[in-house]
Amino acid sequence: MSEVDEQEHGTMGNLIIDGLTGGVGPWGAFRPLVAGALALIPFIYLGQHFNREHQRGFEFTLLQIPLGLTLILFPLLYFWSIFDAYQTAILKTAAIHQDDEFF
Repeated sequence: MSEVDEQEHGTMGNLIIDGLTGGVGPWGAFRPLVAGALALIPFIYLGQHFNREHQRGFEFTLLQIPLGLTLILFPLLYFWSIFDAYQTAILKTAAIHQDDEFF
């Protein structure tokens, strides 16, 4: 196989990977899912810490103390933290890969 053929296969493989992952690579495609899965663990807000938003995770932890006394507001904070971790991971991935060319 010539060097030109090897380069074409490498380019085709990269094109397929970009197509499957939306151009952000395998980790960029799975990062929001990992953040969302970690955020499903209640009370410790790991999704925010995974996104390196440690201050936000700490603030949510402090907010749960008074909200834990109410049965209505605590689930709202819990579901908001899941959404926030997922959204932040998507936005960070988009910011990292905004200058990359897909083709």
